[in-house]
Amino acid sequence: MKPLRMRILLPVALAMAVVALHAQSPKPTPTQPAVPPTRPLKAQGPALNLRFTVEVYTLGQSDANRLLEASTDDASRHSRVLELAAKGKAHFETLITDVTRNGQRSVVEQVHEVRYPTGFKQAADKGTPNITFGYETRNIGGTLEWEPIFSASSKSCEMNMVLQLIQLAGFRDEGTQDFPKGQPTFATQKLTATQALSPGRMAFLGTLSKAPQIEEPGLKPPQDQEVRLAFGHLDLMEVASANPGGQAVPAAFLEHRLSLYSLNREVAREILAAAETKPGGCYAAVRTLADHGQARLERFASLRTKSGQRAVVEEIKEIRSQTYNSKAGMFETRNSGLTLEIEPLLEPGNIVDINLVPQLVLFLGDMQGTGPSGVIAKYPGTPLYETRKVTTSLTANVGEQALIGTFNPPGDDGLSGQKDAGRVWLGFILTTVVKP
Repeated sequence: MKPLRMRILLPVALAMAVVALHAQSPKPTPTQPAVPPTRPLKAQGPALNLRFTVEVYTLGQSDANRLLEASTDDASRHSRVLELAAKGKAHFETLITDVTRNGQRSVVEQVHEVRYPTGFKQAADKGTPNITFGYETRNIGGTLEWEPIFSASSKSCEMNMVLQLIQLAGFRDEGTQDFPKGQPTFATQKLTATQALSPGRMAFLGTLSKAPQIEEPGLKPPQDQEVRLAFGHLDLMEVASANPGGQAVPAAFLEHRLSLYSLNREVAREILAAAETKPGGCYAAVRTLADHGQARLERFASLRTKSGQRAVVEEIKEIRSQTYNSKAGMFETRNSGLTLEIEPLLEPGNIVDINLVPQLVLFLGDMQGTGPSGVIAKYPGTPLYETRKVTTSLTANVGEQALIGTFNPPGDDGLSGQKDAGRVWLGFILTTVVKP
């Protein structure tokens, strides 16, 4: 049996050792986490971007039905659509392209913001405008939301996507002639699906047709209705380091330049179909066209920031609009202009991961009435905005122009005075290291 002195001193010594050990290990504070957050580890090999291009064609219902019945091969269907377009029997209506990293969600928006009142109050004097309030906004135009998951083992991509086209079908008057309550009517074509795409091959996505016109008793039978056919093409864009084994500079400062070019829609389709998928291939083709006057630099913006830090450049105008048109009045502010929000991270080998949100907002003045009575014109304070926005993440080599996607105008979406110009806007981002 151990002596009494040893039985007492041994627990005391152990307790003192535990206290000393804890004293040497500082506890994390609420403002300084024990383990700082990190980005997910990358797989070995080149970084992988994916480019998804959507083409939408409008043609007669009979031609579209025969086309889909003739073959189940998507490439043959697409070739047949191009043949019909060359003969004037199909119209190339929409081209949307976007680049994102594997496994990352991305959104492209090219819309007009239709603002309309939901509350009405008749004015006391017939000679003054009626009072409107409770405004709501509905986006019309085109949007693409997608999230690709590419499997290198199966060489296929499973993709969740939402493709949507919305048009303003007009305004209708509710109520009496002296006190009309104008309300808009919208036509929505939306495709929500999970697609399995093989890189480098054209895929038929589905139809995006307007609501059908059903024959009713006593009315003339509807003529051959138009049908929209949507096709998609997926490309892999590997970003191999131009300086393998190189070390990233932890405190590096980076300069970013966003550039927006416009060109003919058909020419843009051919460039995306033929350009090499390596970084810079699409920009080189567009820049060559610009040098020969066949493409136009529409806008660019630039800013600098530290690697790992978010930065925003805003080149905007603040516009005030009524939300309650009475003698007192209530107003709200909407920014129009160009903004670029970016968060870069410089990796070893001069590779940069970029989260970015470029946005272009245009103020087009007051909305014009599209109905037979021009009902919107009866209510003041109804501004019209056009928004082009891309929310995405991609990987690029430092010093190389990386394609972001399309920044198209919404085109002919039912608004009075808005026509399809047949042009596509392509956006690029260039990142360079700022040397001290």
